[in-house]
Amino acid sequence: MTLLNNASPEGVVASLDVESLFTNVPVDNIITYILNEIYSENDVPKLGVAKTALKTLLETCTKKGPFVCRRERMFRKKVGIAMGTPLGVIFSNFFVGMVEKEDFGVITKPDIYGRYTDNIIKSNSKENLERL
Repeated sequence: MTLLNNASPEGVVASLDVESLFTNVPVDNIITYILNEIYSENDVPKLGVAKTALKTLLETCTKKGPFVCRRERMFRKKVGIAMGTPLGVIFSNFFVGMVEKEDFGVITKPDIYGRYTDNIIKSNSKENLERL
């Protein structure tokens, strides 16, 4: 709340929430994005794990690992990330970060912008809105 308490937004203020993000994350796209972010020439600290090994680990944990559901039946998730899994938050954050990176390469970032996983608050001044 500090973000809004210390600001005087003018123009449009919007709150956004991605519906059913965890269960709809495009797993293969996010794995590729994660690998590109970690193993590209940027400021991200390098891992002591080979790229192919990390890819295999991420695929195994998200696409091949079974989970127990009602009546103790085992299932394998085909799309998205199962709710409650540790990688759900990480994959969701990477997904929204990927969308932000693409969008803010094309449009001007709002004057006020805050995000927690898939919940976004943003405000554009009237001047900034006229530029869109």
